[in-house]
Amino acid sequence: MIGIFIGLSVSKKIDIRRLKPIFGYIVLVMGLFIIVKEIILTSIHS
Repeated sequence: MIGIFIGLSVSKKIDIRRLKPIFGYIVLVMGLFIIVKEIILTSIHS
């Protein structure tokens, strides 16, 4: 719920053409973080 309001306020301040690539990089970094975290946790517990 809070993320919706944060997203609305950010989208009003930043041009949408710049916001889309930034969002893509954030999703990419989060995905890589989750993959690395899962690999490290799996190797520690094995």
